[in-house]
Amino acid sequence: NRMNDIIPRSRLEGEVLLDGQNIYDNGVDVVEVRKRVGMIFQQPNPFPKSIYENVAFGSKMLGMNHSAVLDEVVEKSLRQAALWDEVKDDLKRSALMLSGGQQQRLCIARVLAVEPEVILMDEPCSALDPAATLKIEELMQELKKEYTIVIVTHNMQQAARVSDLTGFFLLGELVEYGTTLRLRRCKMPRESFERHLGELQNEVLVLGFMAEKAIFHSVEALKQRDLAAAEQVIANDLQINQKRHDVEEKCIELIATQQPMAGDLRVIVAVLNIIVELERMADYAEGIAKITLMIGDEPPLKPLIDVPRMAEKARDMLRRSLSAFIGRDIEAAKQICVEDDEVDDLYDQVYRELLTFMIEDPRTITRATRLIWVAHNLERIADRVTNICERVVFMVTGKIEEIGSSKY
Repeated sequence: NRMNDIIPRSRLEGEVLLDGQNIYDNGVDVVEVRKRVGMIFQQPNPFPKSIYENVAFGSKMLGMNHSAVLDEVVEKSLRQAALWDEVKDDLKRSALMLSGGQQQRLCIARVLAVEPEVILMDEPCSALDPAATLKIEELMQELKKEYTIVIVTHNMQQAARVSDLTGFFLLGELVEYGTTLRLRRCKMPRESFERHLGELQNEVLVLGFMAEKAIFHSVEALKQRDLAAAEQVIANDLQINQKRHDVEEKCIELIATQQPMAGDLRVIVAVLNIIVELERMADYAEGIAKITLMIGDEPPLKPLIDVPRMAEKARDMLRRSLSAFIGRDIEAAKQICVEDDEVDDLYDQVYRELLTFMIEDPRTITRATRLIWVAHNLERIADRVTNICERVVFMVTGKIEEIGSSKY
């Protein structure tokens, strides 16, 4: 809709035809083009005005000033955007006070108010949570009955859910175009499939980083008795869970649409298993954070020496296991499994020491038990790392080997 016109040094080639007319021809009224072609961006961008003023803005710019007509336009547009029932009693409220999903629907209502012919959507759900995404997708299904919608999305599942026609682009080239149903049944080009596999592996690394960070911050919160940090670890666990589900969905989509075989299938299966292990590690870190909250400001039972050592060893094993996964390094994976014994030895040492405390002074039982559970969680994290290493071996060789001495 000619928004690049205001960007210095931008250039373009070719034509964009709207009802057969090139919108870049000399003499084309840019304001009229933008009325006919509305735009929804990745991030909701409501104006710093009231809900009412946001929706009425375009109509006023086009010369409509009759209050009764504006009221009708605002209500109709908000109803079309499935937002009316949520805001009808508070139209004077600032649009910036709405939730992200509500703001995006408000931006859609603002576009609908000027009655466009085409609506462009640039990844309209990328900044929204799953619940808000569902509402926007349901709205698209309704709006496409009256409007032409062009949506850019990197979410293959979203394209499959909402579109009638799909164009698949790779590195600036239109690879294929056709009905969405037909494209879902077609295998994508090999280079594209490999790119998706690479993206899956990158997603595993991201999830691994999130899990490692959770482990580090949970133990640091315990050492420092930082209850706020412990609460943050617990809150962040929801993001880790969601990340695991997102990667899982991508794996299932690839299996369902591409029917991978042999090594490709083993990679996807390995990813499915590894993300479960990573999510469980984060759950153990969350458990440590919860124990920290239970300990509160109790006086320390003993200096924390072995527990941080366990955490550091487990994090080191985790980092290296993911490197082995990316590098298909089965020898490194097997070596990491052997090192799990070091974590087990540290756990036994912590357990014996705390058991001595409990025997000598029963009043320490509660505090000692909590520290034992912390050590237990770290020992389980290391066990989960060995599971990842076994999946690396399976991915490369196709053989399931129980390498670690401590299985969970």
